[in-house]
This record gives sequence, structure tokens and C-alpha cells, in this order.
Amino acid sequence: MTQVMARPPVSTAVAVLAWIVAAITLLYMLPWAVAVTRNRSNMAAIGLVNLLLGWSFIGWVVSLVMACGSEPQSTVVVNNYQGPGYPYPGR
Repeated sequence: MTQVMARPPVSTAVAVLAWIVAAITLLYMLPWAVAVTRNRSNMAAIGLVNLLLGWSFIGWVVSLVMACGSEPQSTVVVNNYQGPGYPYPGR
């Protein structure tokens, strides 16, 4: 049986820190705070794009779209084939 583990949630302290940074920077780091709150898998990349390219309005909008976009879904294939001896144990 295959089990898919979800990404662990972001700690509350990190989320609060992200929103404090967004407030101090007058919402400049808002896309990063949104990404952290939504537990995006690429929150570090969103933070870097926002920090380095957010000074241009286009870079800020791109990072906000990255933060608000949907998370790509993974395809999980479970193979339950038991072999020719199934259901007889010991074969």
C-alpha cells in the first residue's frame, strides 16, 4: 500500500513573522506573506522574486500571482498487483 504524505504546515510564528514583515514594508512583501499563509511549496522562490523584482510593479504582480495560484496536483499511481500466488499465502 502506498501512502502519500502531505507537506507539514507552516508554524504560526513563521506566518506571523511574514505578515509583520509585510506590514513593516508597507505591503511590499505581501506576496511572500500570502505564500507562507497558504503553505505554498515554492514560498522561498516567491519571496526571492518579490524581494529582487518587486520594485517593478510587474515583478510584484508576478510574485502575487505565483502566491495566489493553485498548487499543481501530483498523480499517484497505486499498484495493487499481488502476483500469481494471491490470495494463497506461502506461495
